[in-house]
Amino acid sequence: MVTVRAAREEGVPPRMVADRDAAGFGEVLTALRTPVDARVRTSASARHLELVRELWRDCLTARDLYRGEYEGAWCERCGHFVAASDGRCPQHGCTVTRATEPNWSFRTSRYRDRLRDAVACAQLDIVPAIRRNKVLAALDAGVET
Repeated sequence: MVTVRAAREEGVPPRMVADRDAAGFGEVLTALRTPVDARVRTSASARHLELVRELWRDCLTARDLYRGEYEGAWCERCGHFVAASDGRCPQHGCTVTRATEPNWSFRTSRYRDRLRDAVACAQLDIVPAIRRNKVLAALDAGVET
């Protein structure tokens, strides 16, 4: 959403903003002398793009995707939705705004039990453990979609 918004404001395609941001990220890593074992820009890989398209088609065919809207607290500085119980961004402390955006959602409820079992027995490994526990808690609480 940040890239799209920036592209609109600049009157350029979103891909141009993404390309510029990706280059800037690489420059920051170099300037900080941060070692990187691997850096993969998935949007630049033709193979990745085709696999994503195939997955998307398969999910649509299986009716596992549906259109909806997401509403929540939006932090301009983070550039994404945040969990802000007091109207402030937990990372930046700045005031958040309520935002709604159209999105596609995955019908997780169809796979809830299999997902829970796979996470619980570490077939699907989620790290760090706190994230794994949050996923399990969400699945245990029941998935509405």
